[in-house]
This record gives sequence, structure tokens and C-alpha cells, in this order.
Amino acid sequence: ASDPRSMGISAVHKENPYNDFEAEILLPYKQSQFGPYFSSGDINADGLQDVFMGGASGQAGALLIKKQNGFQTVSVAAFERDKVYEDMESVFFDIDSDGDLDLYVVSGGNEFEQGSSLYQDRVYLNDGQGNFTRSISSLKNNESYSGKAVAVFDFDKDGDSDLVIGNRILAGNYPLHAPSALLENRDGILYDITAEKAPGLQDFGIINDLLITDFDGDGHEDLMAVGEWTGIGFFKNVQGSFQLQDAEALGAPMKGWWFSIHETDANADGRPDYILGNAGQNIKFTASPEKPFKVYATDFDNNGTPDIVLSKKYEGKYVPVRGRECSSQQMPFIAQKFPSYSEFASASLEEVYGESLEESYEREINTFTSFLLISNADGSFSPIPLPAEAQMNPIFDLIAEDLNGDGKEDLILAGNIYETEVETPRLDAISGTVLLSDSEGTYRVMPHKQSGLYLRGNLKSLLTFRENGDQWILAGRNDEAPLLYRFRGIKTTDASILFK
Repeated sequence: ASDPRSMGISAVHKENPYNDFEAEILLPYKQSQFGPYFSSGDINADGLQDVFMGGASGQAGALLIKKQNGFQTVSVAAFERDKVYEDMESVFFDIDSDGDLDLYVVSGGNEFEQGSSLYQDRVYLNDGQGNFTRSISSLKNNESYSGKAVAVFDFDKDGDSDLVIGNRILAGNYPLHAPSALLENRDGILYDITAEKAPGLQDFGIINDLLITDFDGDGHEDLMAVGEWTGIGFFKNVQGSFQLQDAEALGAPMKGWWFSIHETDANADGRPDYILGNAGQNIKFTASPEKPFKVYATDFDNNGTPDIVLSKKYEGKYVPVRGRECSSQQMPFIAQKFPSYSEFASASLEEVYGESLEESYEREINTFTSFLLISNADGSFSPIPLPAEAQMNPIFDLIAEDLNGDGKEDLILAGNIYETEVETPRLDAISGTVLLSDSEGTYRVMPHKQSGLYLRGNLKSLLTFRENGDQWILAGRNDEAPLLYRFRGIKTTDASILFK
């Protein structure tokens, strides 16, 4: 790995201290510790791709201005004024059709009260020279929710750029999901038209990633969405409106803890295939169609705060996953109802929580496996599990490019979760798994010692950029400096080291 500072990248992600578990003891992992995320675009019209790197709450996002050699890390006054916000994904796009790239930043996290204005997304207008100012008036009738994802496209074919926003949670109320949004650009102002044009987005669930893609091959850009406790969201573009399709009928019945979705063409047939990044199998929980992994949420102990119950099927009945001690800390009635640990351990979900289950928020998943979703000629899909090495960690992000010069798109996978709850070991395998495509819809794993790509740390995002003809990878790590690797470029599949 190279030192990012040698390329002028001095930005370091600094996570703000906040303990989600104090208020939400039974969370599976902290909801406030996403990021950093990158976006890129030529903001000053010099032909070079500049980069925005988001910051945690208390830390301003940084602008990395691309130079002929390396970057210049720039502090922006407008970002500094908004540093209390938690930056999630962002996108450079021309909101006001003046020929330069403006910036949209999704606000997220879990540390503010539900409905707080600090969950409001932000628009920064570019003066054409790469100087940004916040524009409050660019967002109309847009609610404040803890968000994560954003994608840009011109869904109504009127020549300007519209957005779709993937929101995650109602803050402090995991797993209750926030409604996501379709924003129409009308003369430089973004209007929330979700109810009219994409109603299925409102109740889809916790969205972690969005993809603009023509999944049905009809020449119109569709939308795909994935998230936690969700299925695969196929939103078909029907004359500018988006209709949620039956994923099971399309051959994709999987529900998971999805963190990412990317397009590729794994079998070189010209139709788009998709990589679905799940939590992976290196986790203590299990899920299958026969034994789904479930979550329930309601105020089980009637104290005014929502409670979370994770549940699995055991000997024909659903039982709580978390132990009596943690469960009773969140809901004290459990200790009174079940004086001993063995009594609690042998009790079913119904015996513990009773009628409250019937009125609770309920979701389930049937797999933790990450998949390749092959597109078939008849419009259906065939899911193929990625190799075992790709299941060692959650896939938060990936790069799909031809790494070995054989004309087939290979994969670099990255992601980890350090912030798991106390009873679950953190998901911390070495990231940066390289999969070489054979164009038959299967992949050959390149060991880390062969690829040279050791992405250690709490990996959340990847970005590629070019420098003097070379390709580089920038890997965003939560609460750490990013990692920087140069792609050496090879001509055969047997070359020893891909990255250094």
C-alpha cells in the first residue's frame, strides 16, 4: 500500500463518539458508524476527476482536487459550516443545468432525535470554479430521515438530472425503516414526487444501495434497491413511473442484509448481471428459506421506547436469539417472568412476548449469502452464490473491472463491520478479495498473497482513479485514514502481484 499523503490525500475519517447501544441495547450493530463514502467528478472543468470524501458528525467533508500529480486536499467553508451533519453517500450532478457539477450529500447516522433537521440532505451549488455554497431552496417538501444512498438519472426524459434517495432507519427505532424518495428536478429545485411516481419506495424498507439499470432490457432505465431485512427491489420504469415487481416471480426470492448492488456482465452475453453484497456467512446467525431469521420491534414493556427482538427457529418454534441478560436490560419484565437462564432459554417467542408480537413490526431474511444474479434471455434471473472466500465479510462496496486483460469483468470486494453488539464477534476478515471471471458466470478466487491487496480495517467504500496512466484504488475506512493501492496491470492470469 502507498501512503495516501504521498498523493496529497490528507483527509482522515474521524468517527464521532456515540454509543447506540445505550438507548438500543439489542441492536445487532451500531447504526451510527457508516462511512466514509466517496464521489467523484470534474468540478473545475480542468479535465481531471476530483473527489469528495464525506465526514462523520463533527467533521467536515473534504474536497480532493485532482492535479496532474496527486491531489490537493481542500477545506470548504460551506462543508465546515455543516460539519455537525453525518455525511453518507453523495453525488456530483448539474442540478441547475448551468454546465458545472453541483453536489448532493445524503445525511445519515443515528445520534440525533428522530425528525431532527440534522437528517436533512444537502445541496451545494458550484460557481463553475469548484467553489460550493449551500442551497436551502433547492429542496422542496423533503422530509428529514437518516439516509444512506443516492443515484442520479433523468427518469422523466426532460433533459435535467433527477435523484432517487435511499433512506435507512427511523432514528433510534431500528429496524423501523424510513421512507425513501424519488426527487424530480424542476428548474433546479428538487421536489419529492415519490407518492405519485414511485410509491413502492415508501415502504420498501431499510435501503443501503441503489442502482440505475435497465434490468428488463426494454431500453428504459429502471431502478434496483437493496437493504436490510429486504428482498431485491426491482422497480420497473413504466412511462416514467416505477412499479415494484415480484422478485420471487423473477427468480430472485432472496431476502437478506444487503449492503450493495452492482452491475456486471459475468457471462459476456450482453445482458446486465448483478452482484448482491450481503452480510456473508462468516457470522454467528443463520438464515434459510426453511428457517428464516426474523426481527420484531414494538414497545414490548410499555415504557415508551421501542424494543428489538431477533429470533431464529429452533426445534420447530421461534426463540429469541439474544440472551436473558441483554434482553432483560432492555425489557426488565423478562427477568421477573423468567427467574432462571434455563427457563428463558427453553421459552418460545410467544411465551416470552405474548400478544405483543401480533402488533409488532416484523421482517425476515432467508439468506446471509452474497450472490451473482445472472440475467436470463426470458427476463428471469438465476442466483448463483459467490465463492466461499467472498462470503468471509459483508460486501459494502466493490469494483467491477477487467483486471487481467482477458476482456472479462473481474471483481474486487470490500467491507467489514467492527461495531457489532457485545455477543457477536465483529466482522473483520481481511477485505479486498479479488475474483477473476471465467465468463461462464463463475469466478476464480485470487489469494491475497497473489493479488497483493490487503485491505485491513473497517472498510466501507472503494473508489478508483487514474494517475499518469496508472489506475489506483482508494479504500475508505471508518475512523481511519484511507488505504491507497496502485494497480500494476498484467497481461496474464498468472502474474504474481496485481496491486502494490
